[in-house]
Parts: sequence; structure tokens; C-alpha cells
Amino acid sequence: MLPKIKSPILPLLLLSLAMTTAAQENPAEAPLPPLRERFAIALKNVDRLTIMYPLEGFGNDAYKQRILFELKGNERIASFADIVAFADEKDYSIPCMCHGTHDICFYEGARLKFRLNYKHYSRLRSLTPGGQPFGGEFDLTKESAAAFAAWFLKQGFPNFQKEIDAEAEWLRQNQEKAARVAAMFPEPIRRFIPEHGQREYYSYEQKSKESKLATAFGNIANKAEILQICFRAIGNEYAGAYYERYYSNTEEPQATLYDLIRATSKSEQNDALTKADTTDAALIRGALVALRFRLLDQRNLEDATLAKLYAAAWSLQSQLDDMRDVFIRVLASAKGSQCMALRLKIARSGNPTAIPYETPIVREEEPGMTITTCQILPLWLDALLNLAAQRVPEARAIITEKLAAAPDGLDKLALEVALASYDGIARLTQEHLTMRQPHVEELLATLKPISK
Repeated sequence: MLPKIKSPILPLLLLSLAMTTAAQENPAEAPLPPLRERFAIALKNVDRLTIMYPLEGFGNDAYKQRILFELKGNERIASFADIVAFADEKDYSIPCMCHGTHDICFYEGARLKFRLNYKHYSRLRSLTPGGQPFGGEFDLTKESAAAFAAWFLKQGFPNFQKEIDAEAEWLRQNQEKAARVAAMFPEPIRRFIPEHGQREYYSYEQKSKESKLATAFGNIANKAEILQICFRAIGNEYAGAYYERYYSNTEEPQATLYDLIRATSKSEQNDALTKADTTDAALIRGALVALRFRLLDQRNLEDATLAKLYAAAWSLQSQLDDMRDVFIRVLASAKGSQCMALRLKIARSGNPTAIPYETPIVREEEPGMTITTCQILPLWLDALLNLAAQRVPEARAIITEKLAAAPDGLDKLALEVALASYDGIARLTQEHLTMRQPHVEELLATLKPISK
């Protein structure tokens, strides 16, 4: 008679045998091979590879469906698997929501076998129903990401490498920009101006830096002077059309500049702007940005101070061309008597011309991708449109005076919209309704026009 076995080994062996048998009976539950191996298997019999812009991205169909590069031959394509290595076998539970830069399509004969989306020059996302060769989104290793671009460069498609080089150059320029910003400040503030990069809000190091900077700034006697430097730094480095769309409180050193502005008092802000050199275009640009993003509150600034700032911006129009929309928007919010007198002066300063209605400005970025923009209204007319929208009493007389002498064209149509907005009467034609100037569209949105 055999002795009883009290060891737990036998039950574990039986459990392991049962699990193995179940995996064999149900292959779908068997462990998947590593990502790299699955990718190599998927490339089997692939004899054509194409690269396009993302199908889910921006642009018209002609732009997105244009083949940028085509590679044929299974032997050449199969070597692609040799350079692909993934940093982690786990995909992102919350994938990046961007469209990526390109789609890479793999064909077996005429059949699309699978499609990958290339993101951030270092990540691949499977876009194929069923998840072939892998479902999800995965980072390449640093070495593989470099080899990825180099492999396509060798095959005759340099775009990936060019974009990586361009991004590296962009990073270099931003690092130099941050260094220039830091150099503008005196010690001890200078040492706390960070290098270019993302702010880590919740790190101990970040909290320590913020505390030390606040202490150093609190000990500065002339905070108005530091505030002027902040404006000048923003005006020199972080103003213009791009930054008007891209307000960032997470990128450094912009975020620190914004913090310094917010840390100043109402009297210090008025003092800084009152003493500002009105011929300093960089300072004026930075102050406009601060007002646009409400780092400065117009309600805390004296009417005379604002009027001086806006008069300086108007006189520096040629140097502030890329700040035009920012200027128009902040000027429209000024309600004091001196600011209102300036707004009316600007509105009276020009005369309508015979620019043809909706003369489009078309530029082609590359084949299949065209961008059409509208003619820009003159500054005086944009200022008048805002006055009409706010029903400032003097605005109607200015509109009717200019309409009486206006030749047919874009300016006349805009003046007619301004009058309709002021009177609240929507006797407009189809030409008015299809105008694409931003401030005209804002006025039209307040009306319920009747097309004639």
C-alpha cells in the first residue's frame, strides 16, 4: 500500500496540467508571442508598402489619399522587422488622441493586410480591424525609433528623418530662447528662470522652485521694473500669431513669466505701464499678450494707463502687424473715457477703399493641400465694427458718414453689416451673409439676417 502524499506539489502539478490542456483546447487564450515576433509574422507575404498622411487627420481627400512613398518587394519590406523593437509589451490604456504624422499601409497583392499610424516619431498604433499585427499603441525603444527613420531614409523616403531633425532644431531654438529670457533678468530672479521644458506641477522640486522664486521676488523693491522685463521677454520671444493661438501655462519659461505677472499688485502693474517706454515695441507686445490672456485685468488698470498703452500700440502698427487681432480684441474691452476717445479716433482715421468683395488669398502648402484666407479688414474698420456691436452712440454717425462715400467693395459691405448690427435690423444680402472676416462673422452671429 502506497503512503499518502501530503506535499502540495501534486495538486499544483495537476492544476498546471489542466491549464496547459485548456490552453491547447482553446488557442485563443494561449499567450500571444512578443510584439516583435508578431510584427515579423505579419510582414510575411507583404509585397508592397505605402505611406500617406493620416486618413483620420486634417486636409481634403486629395491631400490624405495621395501616396507619398511606395516600396515594393517582400525581401526589402521583411527587413523592416529587424529594426522594430518595442519599449514595453503593454499598450497605452489611454492612447494619444493626435492623428499622428503618417499612415503606413502594408499590402499582400491588392489586399490591404494592415495599417499602422506613426506618432511622435517614436510610437506605432495599429489601425487594422481585428488588431493585426497587434492591437493598441506602443512605444518604440529609443534605438529603434532612430533606426526606424534611418531605415526609411535608406529606402528613399527621407521625410521621417527630416521631421526628427526639424524637431531637434526646434528644441534647440527654444532652449536658446529660454536662455535669452533668463539673461534679461537681474539676480536673484535670473537663477530661478527655468530652462525650456514642461512644468511638472506636482513635483517636490517644482514646489521648491516656486517657493524660492516667490521669496526672491518678494524681496525685490522695484517690482514694476521686473514686470516690464516680463513684458519685454514675452514680446521678444512669446508673442505673435502662433502664441496668440497657443497660450501655455505648462511650458517653461513662459509659465514662470506668467506667474511673475500674476504676483504683482494693481499699483505695481499701473506703475510698470505708466513708466513704460512707448517706443519699446517688445514691451508693448508683451503687455498686449498679458491683457489678451488676462494675466493683467483691465479693471485693475487706470483708464489713462490703458489709453497710453493702446495709443502706443496704434502708433507702432508696422512693428506689431502679427499682433493685430490681439490688439483689436483687448481694445474692444476698454470702456474708460480716454480709451473710448482713442477707439473713436481710430475708427475715424481711415476711409473705405474699393477692395473687391471676397478676393481670396490662396496659397498651396504642397500638392493637394491649399489654404484659402480672406482679405484682412483695415484696423480702423475692425475698430468701428466693435463699436457698432457695443452700440456706442457716436459709432452710427461715423458709419453713415463713411458709407456715403464708400465705393463698392469689401469695406462697404462691412460698413453695411456694422450699421445693421447697430440698428438691429437685418436687411442684408447673400453677399453680406457669406463674408468670412472674423469680426464681421461675429456681428452676423448676433443677428438673424433675412437674405434678399
